[in-house]
Amino acid sequence: IDGIAAAYPGLALDYSVSLFGNPISLEVNHLDLSYLTDSQVEEACSKLGMLPNLTDVILGGSLSMESVAKLQDAAPGVTFQYSFSLFGKTLSTTTEEVIYKNQTIGNEGETDLRRALAILDNCSRVVLDNCGFDYEVLAKVREDFRDGPKVVWRVYFGVDNRYNQLTDDDAFWRGCEGCCNHDILVAKQRKFCICTGMLYDPEKHQGEPTPIAVFQDVIKTLTLRGIEF
Repeated sequence: IDGIAAAYPGLALDYSVSLFGNPISLEVNHLDLSYLTDSQVEEACSKLGMLPNLTDVILGGSLSMESVAKLQDAAPGVTFQYSFSLFGKTLSTTTEEVIYKNQTIGNEGETDLRRALAILDNCSRVVLDNCGFDYEVLAKVREDFRDGPKVVWRVYFGVDNRYNQLTDDDAFWRGCEGCCNHDILVAKQRKFCICTGMLYDPEKHQGEPTPIAVFQDVIKTLTLRGIEF
């Protein structure tokens, strides 16, 4: 249908849509698909994009997050209402902010975190404040979901880690403005630098290739300062 509409823009198309044997009006803007199962998702994906006025869809809790992500991709302009549990909290695809604080989650929670970030379309910020994730794990997650919710965590720095701030707190980053490496920090959009708090540690990545694509300018700077690699 999209192909016909694109090829003949002046042509008025009249067609019908049937989902699981039930006719659906092209004028519908709300659908209750709470009965939908994972095995039915592929058919639903092929039909939802054909409903030009559809704005929101209710989904049931029996669906997996992967299935919800498929539905969102199939109808990007539609709001899907779906509730799920993540690290002991009940969230929704319409949740605007998620905050976890002083909760033991750790790196083993990365997979579940990624699944949730993929469907939190309406969320602007996910805070993992002192939740046991390695900084490098969260930095990679933040980079992979740069177009999704902002992933925020607390960093500790200074002698004996006496100072700490959340990574999206401008008060923290203002403390870097007087540093000779501030230009590198700005160029890397506050993601990497060569200070002791953000330096890539090759000892933690033995056997892995050096991430030249990310650190090539940092390595060049250090080489000019007489540090050999």
